[in-house]
Amino acid sequence: MVREIQTEDRLEYTFFPLNHGSLRFRVKAANDAHVALTTGPSESEPIYEIFLGGWGNTKSALRRDRQKPDKAEAETPNVVTADEEREFWIKWNDGTIQVGHGGQASPFLEYADPDPFPIGHYGVRTGWGATGQWVVEGSRTIHSPDKLQYEFWPIPSGAVTLDVRCSSNAHVALISSPTPANHEAFPRIEVFIGGWENMRSAIRRDGVKPDRATAETPGIVTDSTFQRFRVKWNNGKVSVLPGGAASVPILEYNDPDPVGVTHIGVRTAWGSRGHWKIKEGDEAGSAPVVSSAFTSGQWVDTVGGEIPSGAFVGGQDHDCDLFIGRASHNDALIPGKVNPNHKVCYVPWGGEEHGKEEYQVLCGTDLEWISSTGSDIPAGALPGGNTEDGEVLYVGRVPHEGTITIGKVHPSHGVCYIPYGGSELGFPDYEVLVSRSG
Repeated sequence: MVREIQTEDRLEYTFFPLNHGSLRFRVKAANDAHVALTTGPSESEPIYEIFLGGWGNTKSALRRDRQKPDKAEAETPNVVTADEEREFWIKWNDGTIQVGHGGQASPFLEYADPDPFPIGHYGVRTGWGATGQWVVEGSRTIHSPDKLQYEFWPIPSGAVTLDVRCSSNAHVALISSPTPANHEAFPRIEVFIGGWENMRSAIRRDGVKPDRATAETPGIVTDSTFQRFRVKWNNGKVSVLPGGAASVPILEYNDPDPVGVTHIGVRTAWGSRGHWKIKEGDEAGSAPVVSSAFTSGQWVDTVGGEIPSGAFVGGQDHDCDLFIGRASHNDALIPGKVNPNHKVCYVPWGGEEHGKEEYQVLCGTDLEWISSTGSDIPAGALPGGNTEDGEVLYVGRVPHEGTITIGKVHPSHGVCYIPYGGSELGFPDYEVLVSRSG
């Protein structure tokens, strides 16, 4: 999803909910393009501020709670301009904030905060004589007793994967609060899975009826086996999906007044005890499949370099065959390359190559590669995943530096991105994987 924002020449932020661990944007401004990261939709502390092209467009800096000296700074002459859009990214994880140029993996600003706070909103502004035009792109185990009390923890991403075992009433809360002990006082989304004696599921806002979305779901949870669910939220859209690669939501709600989610809570009640396994991100996987009789392609859960029987060889590295894999990263499910010698699946994202120890491998025989270019996706192309905004990604490959490297075809970008040498590299000409059986 893309949000276009106009900012005036005044030192006043415009805030929007932010539910990912990263922010990508393009800005056109003569100087002083400022970004704030906050817990709630206001300029009150705590707050991180990033100043791009300050001090007469000569320097950039990162500041915490408006206190000097700045936590990080760099000489960046003419880093922004009023003549064209310049692209930047901001990432945060475990208290470390990084700021970099679009298309470059290394940050030019970095700060490790010893006392970080949960980030739920971002704000943008320009000032000091500048107006701006912005385009912003948009495992833990828990035991819950039989009582209506949430257990909370901060969550920086826009999705969570839940494996839950209970007889009924698996409840999930998404809340905007840095101190959610008194959660009923704060804006929140609640998801009830298997409520009403395990007959129905629903989404509720702020504890107020009527429910915003409902569905008949008899027997959706059970106390004998774990059932997987994925809960995703982005710019007010909340989706509850089943485990596996199914893309049809069980429940979906578009909130006109989005909650800036900073914490998540789980509970069971009404006679039900729950056992939860919870991971940040959208783990669109199911139980491993043992059979090797795959034809048109099936994704199999794998870990640590293991290659399942029937895996499709998709490429070639300098020292071994490469297999087609995919893994979750920052609320996206991304195709990439599995190098058995390295025991990881490498996926391209945000200008970098990311190694994942837990991933899925594509198995099948009725598959073939077809040459393509740009945004031309041939009929029968095999969907390999999705972006954090829900766009379908396809499996592609490119010859590079004596290898045939597997990556993701991003249709709206018109390129195939591959992970190679620590970086994400884009190519307009590539091969895309197609299922011969349709």
